[in-house]
Amino acid sequence: MLLSLTPLKYRHPHIALAALEVYVANMVMPDKCNETWLQNNPDFLDENRITTDIPFPGMSNDVEDERTVANWLGQPTTPWTYDSGDSKAVKGTFATEIYFTAV
Repeated sequence: MLLSLTPLKYRHPHIALAALEVYVANMVMPDKCNETWLQNNPDFLDENRITTDIPFPGMSNDVEDERTVANWLGQPTTPWTYDSGDSKAVKGTFATEIYFTAV
């Protein structure tokens, strides 16, 4: 977990990595990759899609609308509360065992 100089402020480096990935893909293959992640994943906001998310601890901005930046900028609350929720099916291909060996 990356923490800033401000205590308990969780940062989201995976978002920066995704932005870099989209930027580079658009530079290399502009005919196949759009400029933004959302343009490349238009079904993300479809209310009927099967989500692949997992339950997350309570966040400070959980009271905000789920589709707003204000909600996405929430920080984990302490003490952490975690509800694993009900199991759900997700579409996709998954590896359950991966082995890496030195060559």
